Amino acid sequence: MANDHSMGARLATVRTAINTVPLWHQTLILVGILVSVRLVSVILSPLNLGGDEAQYWVWSQTPDFGYFSKPPLIAWIIGTATWVCGDSEACIRAPAPLIHGVTALVIFHLGKAVFDEVTGFWSALVYATLPAVSLSSGLISTDVPLLLCWSVGLLAVFKWLESAQTRWALLAGAAIGFGLLAKYAMVYFLGCLLLFLLISPDYRHRLWSGAMAVLVLMAFLVFVPNLLWNWANDFPTIAHTASNANLGGSLFHPMKLLEFFAGQFGVFGPILFGTLLAGVIMLGAQLRKAGDKRTETVFLLCFCLPILAFALSVAFLSRANANWAAPAYVAATVLVVDWLRRAEWNRWLTVSTAGHGAIALLVAAALAVPTIVDAAGFSNALKRVRGWDEMGTTVSDLAKKNPYTAILSDHRETIGELFYYANPRWQPVVMWDWDWHPRNHYELNDRITPVTGRYVLFVSRSDQIPHIEKRFESVEPMQSLDIPLGGGLTRKIYLYEATNLQPSADR
Repeated sequence: MANDHSMGARLATVRTAINTVPLWHQTLILVGILVSVRLVSVILSPLNLGGDEAQYWVWSQTPDFGYFSKPPLIAWIIGTATWVCGDSEACIRAPAPLIHGVTALVIFHLGKAVFDEVTGFWSALVYATLPAVSLSSGLISTDVPLLLCWSVGLLAVFKWLESAQTRWALLAGAAIGFGLLAKYAMVYFLGCLLLFLLISPDYRHRLWSGAMAVLVLMAFLVFVPNLLWNWANDFPTIAHTASNANLGGSLFHPMKLLEFFAGQFGVFGPILFGTLLAGVIMLGAQLRKAGDKRTETVFLLCFCLPILAFALSVAFLSRANANWAAPAYVAATVLVVDWLRRAEWNRWLTVSTAGHGAIALLVAAALAVPTIVDAAGFSNALKRVRGWDEMGTTVSDLAKKNPYTAILSDHRETIGELFYYANPRWQPVVMWDWDWHPRNHYELNDRITPVTGRYVLFVSRSDQIPHIEKRFESVEPMQSLDIPLGGGLTRKIYLYEATNLQPSADR
């Protein structure tokens, strides 16, 4: 009994010591630990770059104000990272966990500003441990800087509405501008802000204020270089973004809608997304319960529900990737934390965060030691980030020994991996152009020409290549590669030598 009493006293002393540490410092420590674990995971990971990651790295080699399928911020981030620590996969991916960590800290201040410091603390932990954030921290993507810009913009807009200080409008405009340079989904932010101002009598006058003009002008000034780049290049990024919705085909796909809807439980977590759904269903009761925080609740709803509704609509009409609603979860994180605390369901908040924290550690371990994934029978999830280095080594060795005028591929993902892993110094890597109408960055900037097509090493993922055979004077198979991808999976790569590209009647 004495030992039990002594243990209880020690635990009470520890809890008292923890409670004396300011919540901001606790947030810094906990988020810092999680970011450190993720950085170690990225450094130790043997996984290759995925096709999109390799493409972003290719972009970073030629800094510009725009690229075919995305705005330029992701390339600038990778370029800065590789300038600091080199071109390894770890260095290319390192910004992801760091930026997500900063985003979590911004969300702490958002939760504190909108509700209170305890909400800010839980909001930061909830965001940092979200399943989607755990996965996103192991690779570099445009969502990473987008969510940081979104959270900064949301905090700045709230501070502007609360204080009427123009400096906050200036910061919000900068965040929106850089968000647009990260991903065009940032345009949702302006629509959400417009909606809130229109439905809020107390703030409607801000629409015509000088500060609003400052916000819009600042966003435009930051974003205008990309607009000018698009204008000079026939607007490829804007056209590509619009085509992603794929609304030109058959409409109405209820199964795609259900697939997207189910995916949100994985993105946000089952307890959190379930709470969000329940809160929306009982919206009137939630607003009454909010009391003097009703306006703040409506503010967060305006930056959450329209995005989800739009993504669900696109999923129903065509298709939508699960991450297309990602910006909604910045506001939703703070909102759901507040709803759970007001309902005195702190235990569910703790369970959700602890569960997501465990998933975060498991994801980090799986990235560092992918055999964990193989043992669990999920090797298929990693097949796109394995085996490219082996392909690159084989191609590089052949390129050193033979006087090829180019290394050719007809697959966007493969050509990005060739740029990174074959890293040819003697021959250019070129893209097969199907019809002289560019559909990706490589067809726009690295298409094959009669000069580069005199004697090529063709790298294909198919043994049926009539489109190549009819356009070259001769095509000879060389060898095929069976590249192991773990869990019994393999990737087949076919290598050919082709000589003398013939002119096309279509051109």
